[in-house]
Amino acid sequence: MKIKIDQSFRKRISSFLVIWIVLQSLFILIFPVLKLYSFHSHYWDLGLFDHFLYVFQEEGNYFWFLKNHFSPVLFFYGLLYSLWPSPYLLVLLQSGTVILTGWLLYLLAIRLLRDRFTALLIAWVYFLHPMVLYQAFWDFHTDHLFMLFVLLFFWIELSGYRLKKVLLIVILLAIASIKESGILLSLFLSLYLFFKREYSISLIGILGSLILFWFVSNVI
Repeated sequence: MKIKIDQSFRKRISSFLVIWIVLQSLFILIFPVLKLYSFHSHYWDLGLFDHFLYVFQEEGNYFWFLKNHFSPVLFFYGLLYSLWPSPYLLVLLQSGTVILTGWLLYLLAIRLLRDRFTALLIAWVYFLHPMVLYQAFWDFHTDHLFMLFVLLFFWIELSGYRLKKVLLIVILLAIASIKESGILLSLFLSLYLFFKREYSISLIGILGSLILFWFVSNVI
């Protein structure tokens, strides 16, 4: 009898959490758009990134992609910006990424804990976390990509994919391209791989991160 009560309780709580996460996801998706529409966004930094991408589209000038912060990932945004040159694109991509990260966290938690209820609870806490909301609501920054790519890193590291080493290199490069601090994050993730006895990919990541950090600090 006790097991039935526990299962019934978990089911009701799970339904509550799912509804909360769906509503929270809609809030994260819609609120930044309304904020922009009602002129409550700012030059720092949504207007700044919008300006950088506009200059890149009109003049082919990518100076600020590398000089303001080292953010080569903005070249990807530049491609999308050519299809829809609007700040709404940036806030929608940012909100969508934050929501996608929560879904990936849920899947990763299931994979590690093998318990859907606990995984759902972890995802719920993610959507409640102030810094997650901060990433979604404070105009636009590339920092929100760190959450997604770090989780992708651990997802791939735990997998048995045939191209696992290649995918890990791609993820480390992607993290390093988000912002200059991402280079150091790639370095420490490479050290993590070393302790996981992934020696070849670890050494590539460590040496690549150190060389890139020196290059960005002293040349660019």
